[in-house]
This record gives sequence, structure tokens and C-alpha cells, in this order.
Amino acid sequence: MPQSAPRFWHNIQAQGIYTLIYIFNSVFSLVLLCLIYPGCFRDGEMHDFGVYWYTKDCLRCYCTREVVSCCNIAVTPVGYDQEKCESVFDVESCSYQVRGKVNPLQSCEVESWVI
Repeated sequence: MPQSAPRFWHNIQAQGIYTLIYIFNSVFSLVLLCLIYPGCFRDGEMHDFGVYWYTKDCLRCYCTREVVSCCNIAVTPVGYDQEKCESVFDVESCSYQVRGKVNPLQSCEVESWVI
């Protein structure tokens, strides 16, 4: 029994570290998705309270009395064959197309997307 105790505590410590890494990644990902700016002045323009608008760099912004919150609206492909395919961002449609590296006319299957 004494030999299993250190292994037990090692497993508990490892799980704690993995939990902290998960929490950090979750919070860090949220920070990357939305940006907060003071006031309602954005992109050289004053915006009204309670108004949503879209920016040229594919953000959806909203103005409150205190801040402007801008969040990414582009969905990014992550589940595809990155050796054979590449993702190309289209600013006009705020979307990605996944196509073949050798033959850009060939579309590639995407299994998952993230915001």
C-alpha cells in the first residue's frame, strides 16, 4: 500500500495541472475571440449605445455605455488534411475555403470548424 500512495498523489497532481492548462486555454481562447475597447469610438467613428455593426476585418461589434465589444465572426477550419490542403480566407465573405495545395480548384473535406 505505501508504494501506491506516491503514485496516487502523482496522478492527482497531474490531473490538477491538466485542469489548470484546460482552464488557461479556455480563458485565453475567449480573450482571442472578443476584444473590449473603452467608450463607443471604433474605427474612427462614434457608435450609438445598443447598436451592432460589422467591421471590415470580420468582427461583430456592440456598444454599451461603458465599452465596445468586438467578436470574431469568421469560422476557422481545423479538421482537414493540412498536408494536402490549405485554408484561404476571403475578406469579402468573412469565410475560409479549404482547397488542395497542388490543385487549388479541388475542394477538401473539413470535419470540424472553430469560432
